[in-house]
Amino acid sequence: MMIPSPDNPRALFELFLAFDSKIGLPSILQNVSFRGSDPRQIFYAVLGRLPESAMLSAPRRDYDPSKHLLNALNSAEFQKGVLRLFCNAFPEKRRKVFIHIPKSAGSDLAANLSPRFPSLSWNLMEEGWTSKEVLFSRIAAVVREIRFSSDLFFHGHMELPWVLHHRLLRYGDEIFTIVRDPVAMAISQVNYILTRLLNSNPSAAVPPDVARWLRVLQIPRLEQDISQAALLELAIRVLHHPTLVPPNRLCQALAPRGEDGQVSAQMALQRLIIANVEITDTQRYQRWLRERWHIESRSRHNASRPILSREMLAAEHLEYIDSIIAEDRKVYDRIQTALAVSDAPSIMAADKLATQDV
Repeated sequence: MMIPSPDNPRALFELFLAFDSKIGLPSILQNVSFRGSDPRQIFYAVLGRLPESAMLSAPRRDYDPSKHLLNALNSAEFQKGVLRLFCNAFPEKRRKVFIHIPKSAGSDLAANLSPRFPSLSWNLMEEGWTSKEVLFSRIAAVVREIRFSSDLFFHGHMELPWVLHHRLLRYGDEIFTIVRDPVAMAISQVNYILTRLLNSNPSAAVPPDVARWLRVLQIPRLEQDISQAALLELAIRVLHHPTLVPPNRLCQALAPRGEDGQVSAQMALQRLIIANVEITDTQRYQRWLRERWHIESRSRHNASRPILSREMLAAEHLEYIDSIIAEDRKVYDRIQTALAVSDAPSIMAADKLATQDV
């Protein structure tokens, strides 16, 4: 039985119920009739928008809607917008949004929650991280899972302003994050970069982030037999490089940039309250995982080697860290105070952070 070609994103995604990874995209079109389809229909189904010009709206004599659909699915625009498009295609699903602040146990939480819900990762939108084959296979898996779930979990290093800008968070959805002491975050970022560089396989393809770090550090690769003294020297270089250890990374994940391109604690706290983010910290994380999600876990996904520690840093380096986390410190201390007063594993920002001075 032939089915009509999709005329909206939901109908498009439901085609993936027939996806066969051995065949690829053509497998979803085997039972589709494109009779009467035009470019505007394909644009809207695949990209969630109408064509940008009159010339693209009218079909040419040689117009092939099935080819147009396949090309659109393989486009950078589709991949870049897939998370937003998918969420809007299934509006009845309650969204569970995890704002993954780097080096704050986020990989561990994602690993624990992803098997429990149909889930989409931010990395799916990044061509450098996710191949088309993986993208389409993941879409197919989620489309199959979502029929039996009332929830959709999406996670990754997305920023809260991005979620709010695209209106992906609605009243009644759930949004949560984990925070960590800003000094520990900075040092952990150094250890993460060095661990990834040390573990990089010279005979394998270099991941995008590792390639970028090597370019920034102006080294071809990190030798496995590097001396401890040289490794510590490199760690200090990484620490002091603003593109490798960005300033106020907590606020960057939570706050929009001001006109000067900077982020502020005030704006971060405001966005937390607007979204009513549920917040825990790394000290309370295991308790929160147990009480909130009924998960008993002692895992540490994506843990780094303890190459650099606070105790190893001279006063000048600690002073430098303090200078680049000044706004983060304000947010973190405010959250810590609220968590201590509540004596709970997490707080709701609108209840515990909303005061007149925010």
